[in-house]
Amino acid sequence: MFMTGGDQKHLMALIGGTRIDQAMRRALFERGACIGGTSAGASAMSEHMLFDGTDDLLTPF
Repeated sequence: MFMTGGDQKHLMALIGGTRIDQAMRRALFERGACIGGTSAGASAMSEHMLFDGTDDLLTPF
């Protein structure tokens, strides 16, 4: 399975907790399916997903 990139918060708002989400997790954990994606799709299946951060640490000293 391959998930598209884009806005990961929006992607999870659409599928998180739905039957699609449950089916993908079952396929992964019970049958060893391969799930991949670009950008948002790659991070959406992680246990902890980062979003809404700041770039404070990137500013020069």
